[in-house]
Amino acid sequence: MYECPCTVIKGDPMAEERKYITGGKHVSEEDLLRELKDKIAKKVDGRELKPGRMYVVFETKPRVSYLLLKDLLSAGKTAICVSRNNAERVMEEYGVQTELFIWLTGVAGKNNLPPTSIGILTRYLAEMIEKKPGCVVLIDCLDTLILNNKFPGVMRMIETLYDQLVKTNSILILPVMKEMFSQQDLAYLTRNAEVIE
Repeated sequence: MYECPCTVIKGDPMAEERKYITGGKHVSEEDLLRELKDKIAKKVDGRELKPGRMYVVFETKPRVSYLLLKDLLSAGKTAICVSRNNAERVMEEYGVQTELFIWLTGVAGKNNLPPTSIGILTRYLAEMIEKKPGCVVLIDCLDTLILNNKFPGVMRMIETLYDQLVKTNSILILPVMKEMFSQQDLAYLTRNAEVIE
Protein backbone atom coordinates (compact mmCIF):
# COMPACT_ATOMS: atom_id res chain seq x y z
CA MET A 1 0.00 0.00 0.00
CA TYR A 2 1.13 3.55 -0.65
CA GLU A 3 1.43 5.47 2.56
CA CYS A 4 1.65 9.19 2.94
CA PRO A 5 2.76 10.80 6.23
CA CYS A 6 -0.44 12.55 7.19
CA THR A 7 -2.36 14.30 9.92
CA VAL A 8 -6.12 14.56 10.21
CA ILE A 9 -7.31 18.13 9.75
CA LYS A 10 -9.31 18.82 12.92
CA GLY A 11 -12.82 20.14 12.57
CA ASP A 12 -13.12 19.10 8.92
CA PRO A 13 -16.24 16.97 8.41
CA MET A 14 -14.55 15.39 5.39
CA ALA A 15 -11.34 14.74 7.35
CA GLU A 16 -11.03 11.19 6.07
CA GLU A 17 -11.20 12.52 2.50
CA ARG A 18 -8.89 15.50 3.02
CA LYS A 19 -6.50 14.35 5.71
CA TYR A 20 -3.24 14.89 3.95
CA ILE A 21 -0.71 17.45 5.11
CA THR A 22 2.87 16.95 4.04
CA GLY A 23 5.82 19.05 5.00
CA GLY A 24 3.58 21.53 6.81
CA LYS A 25 1.77 22.27 3.52
CA HIS A 26 -1.81 21.25 2.70
CA VAL A 27 -2.05 18.90 -0.30
CA SER A 28 -5.36 18.81 -2.13
CA GLU A 29 -7.07 15.49 -2.73
CA GLU A 30 -6.63 16.04 -6.49
CA ASP A 31 -2.85 16.48 -6.10
CA LEU A 32 -2.67 13.46 -3.83
CA LEU A 33 -4.60 11.32 -6.32
CA ARG A 34 -2.38 12.55 -9.17
CA GLU A 35 0.72 11.57 -7.16
CA LEU A 36 -0.83 8.21 -6.34
CA LYS A 37 -1.72 7.66 -9.99
CA ASP A 38 1.89 8.38 -11.00
CA LYS A 39 3.11 5.81 -8.47
CA ILE A 40 0.58 3.28 -9.77
CA ALA A 41 1.57 3.95 -13.38
CA LYS A 42 5.18 3.23 -12.49
CA LYS A 43 4.11 0.13 -10.58
CA VAL A 44 2.39 -1.31 -13.66
CA ASP A 45 5.35 -0.60 -15.97
CA GLY A 46 4.11 2.32 -17.98
CA ARG A 47 1.95 5.37 -18.13
CA GLU A 48 -1.16 3.47 -19.22
CA LEU A 49 -2.82 0.24 -18.27
CA LYS A 50 -2.02 -2.31 -20.95
CA PRO A 51 -4.80 -3.79 -23.10
CA GLY A 52 -5.67 -7.44 -22.74
CA ARG A 53 -4.89 -7.44 -19.03
CA MET A 54 -6.68 -7.80 -15.73
CA TYR A 55 -5.71 -5.52 -12.84
CA VAL A 56 -6.46 -6.35 -9.21
CA VAL A 57 -6.25 -3.19 -7.11
CA PHE A 58 -5.90 -3.76 -3.37
CA GLU A 59 -7.94 -1.04 -1.68
CA THR A 60 -10.75 -0.70 0.85
CA LYS A 61 -12.74 1.80 -1.21
CA PRO A 62 -12.36 1.78 -5.01
CA ARG A 63 -10.93 5.33 -5.31
CA VAL A 64 -7.78 4.35 -7.20
CA SER A 65 -9.75 2.03 -9.49
CA TYR A 66 -12.19 4.79 -10.41
CA LEU A 67 -9.31 7.22 -10.92
CA LEU A 68 -7.77 4.77 -13.40
CA LEU A 69 -11.16 4.32 -15.08
CA LYS A 70 -11.63 8.09 -15.30
CA ASP A 71 -8.27 8.44 -17.07
CA LEU A 72 -9.15 5.66 -19.53
CA LEU A 73 -12.51 7.31 -20.23
CA SER A 74 -10.79 10.63 -20.91
CA ALA A 75 -8.54 8.78 -23.38
CA GLY A 76 -11.67 7.76 -25.31
CA LYS A 77 -12.19 4.21 -24.00
CA THR A 78 -15.68 2.76 -23.61
CA ALA A 79 -16.37 1.53 -20.10
CA ILE A 80 -18.71 -0.93 -18.45
CA CYS A 81 -19.17 -0.52 -14.71
CA VAL A 82 -20.69 -3.06 -12.34
CA SER A 83 -21.31 -1.64 -8.88
CA ARG A 84 -23.16 -2.22 -5.63
CA ASN A 85 -23.98 1.52 -5.77
CA ASN A 86 -26.27 3.11 -8.35
CA ALA A 87 -24.91 5.23 -11.21
CA GLU A 88 -25.82 8.54 -9.53
CA ARG A 89 -23.90 7.66 -6.38
CA VAL A 90 -20.84 6.53 -8.35
CA MET A 91 -20.94 9.82 -10.27
CA GLU A 92 -21.26 11.77 -7.01
CA GLU A 93 -18.49 9.90 -5.16
CA TYR A 94 -15.98 9.28 -7.94
CA GLY A 95 -16.90 11.66 -10.76
CA VAL A 96 -17.28 8.79 -13.23
CA GLN A 97 -20.16 8.23 -15.60
CA THR A 98 -20.07 5.28 -17.97
CA GLU A 99 -22.14 4.51 -21.03
CA LEU A 100 -22.92 1.02 -19.71
CA PHE A 101 -23.69 0.61 -16.00
CA ILE A 102 -25.05 -2.32 -14.03
CA TRP A 103 -26.30 -1.80 -10.50
CA LEU A 104 -26.24 -5.02 -8.46
CA THR A 105 -29.36 -4.74 -6.34
CA GLY A 106 -32.56 -6.49 -5.41
CA VAL A 107 -34.49 -3.40 -6.57
CA ALA A 108 -36.16 -3.91 -9.94
CA GLY A 109 -35.27 -1.44 -12.67
CA LYS A 110 -33.53 -0.82 -15.95
CA ASN A 111 -29.85 -1.88 -15.79
CA ASN A 112 -30.42 -3.41 -12.34
CA LEU A 113 -29.49 -7.01 -11.66
CA PRO A 114 -29.77 -9.13 -8.52
CA PRO A 115 -26.30 -10.08 -7.18
CA THR A 116 -27.32 -13.76 -7.35
CA SER A 117 -27.70 -13.59 -11.16
CA ILE A 118 -24.04 -14.25 -11.87
CA GLY A 119 -24.76 -16.31 -15.00
CA ILE A 120 -26.73 -13.45 -16.59
CA LEU A 121 -24.04 -10.96 -15.53
CA THR A 122 -21.27 -13.12 -17.02
CA ARG A 123 -23.05 -13.54 -20.35
CA TYR A 124 -23.89 -9.84 -20.57
CA LEU A 125 -20.34 -8.69 -19.80
CA ALA A 126 -18.79 -11.26 -22.17
CA GLU A 127 -21.12 -10.11 -24.97
CA MET A 128 -20.37 -6.43 -24.31
CA ILE A 129 -16.61 -7.06 -24.31
CA GLU A 130 -17.02 -8.89 -27.63
CA LYS A 131 -19.13 -6.05 -29.12
CA LYS A 132 -16.86 -3.27 -27.80
CA PRO A 133 -13.26 -4.44 -28.25
CA GLY A 134 -10.73 -2.42 -26.29
CA CYS A 135 -13.28 -1.48 -23.62
CA VAL A 136 -12.67 -1.24 -19.88
CA VAL A 137 -14.71 -3.23 -17.35
CA LEU A 138 -14.68 -2.22 -13.70
CA ILE A 139 -16.36 -4.48 -11.14
CA ASP A 140 -16.29 -2.72 -7.76
CA CYS A 141 -18.44 -5.26 -5.90
CA LEU A 142 -16.50 -8.52 -5.93
CA ASP A 143 -17.30 -8.96 -2.23
CA THR A 144 -21.07 -8.82 -2.93
CA LEU A 145 -20.73 -11.31 -5.78
CA ILE A 146 -18.76 -13.72 -3.58
CA LEU A 147 -21.22 -13.35 -0.70
CA ASN A 148 -24.12 -14.25 -3.01
CA ASN A 149 -22.47 -16.81 -5.30
CA LYS A 150 -19.44 -18.23 -3.47
CA PHE A 151 -15.84 -17.86 -4.60
CA PRO A 152 -15.67 -20.67 -7.23
CA GLY A 153 -18.66 -19.24 -9.12
CA VAL A 154 -17.16 -15.75 -9.15
CA MET A 155 -13.81 -17.13 -10.34
CA ARG A 156 -15.57 -18.90 -13.23
CA MET A 157 -17.03 -15.51 -14.20
CA ILE A 158 -13.62 -13.81 -13.97
CA GLU A 159 -11.98 -16.56 -16.06
CA THR A 160 -14.65 -16.16 -18.76
CA LEU A 161 -14.15 -12.39 -18.79
CA TYR A 162 -10.36 -12.81 -18.81
CA ASP A 163 -10.54 -14.96 -21.94
CA GLN A 164 -12.70 -12.31 -23.65
CA LEU A 165 -10.52 -9.37 -22.64
CA VAL A 166 -7.34 -11.08 -23.89
CA LYS A 167 -9.09 -11.82 -27.20
CA THR A 168 -10.40 -8.23 -27.62
CA ASN A 169 -7.55 -6.23 -26.01
CA SER A 170 -9.89 -5.00 -23.30
CA ILE A 171 -9.07 -4.21 -19.66
CA LEU A 172 -10.64 -5.55 -16.45
CA ILE A 173 -10.18 -3.62 -13.19
CA LEU A 174 -11.09 -5.34 -9.93
CA PRO A 175 -10.82 -3.32 -6.71
CA VAL A 176 -10.39 -5.85 -3.91
CA MET A 177 -10.24 -5.80 -0.12
CA LYS A 178 -7.26 -8.09 0.42
CA GLU A 179 -8.32 -8.96 3.98
CA MET A 180 -11.50 -10.73 2.83
CA PHE A 181 -9.60 -13.52 1.04
CA SER A 182 -7.72 -16.57 2.23
CA GLN A 183 -4.13 -16.89 0.96
CA GLN A 184 -5.21 -19.65 -1.43
CA ASP A 185 -8.16 -17.67 -2.87
CA LEU A 186 -6.00 -14.56 -3.22
CA ALA A 187 -3.34 -16.51 -5.11
CA TYR A 188 -5.99 -17.91 -7.45
CA LEU A 189 -7.60 -14.50 -8.00
CA THR A 190 -4.30 -12.80 -8.85
CA ARG A 191 -2.60 -15.53 -10.90
CA ASN A 192 -3.55 -13.94 -14.26
CA ALA A 193 -3.60 -10.36 -12.98
CA GLU A 194 -1.31 -7.41 -12.59
CA VAL A 195 -1.51 -6.43 -8.92
CA ILE A 196 -1.63 -2.80 -7.81
CA GLU A 197 -1.07 -2.27 -4.08
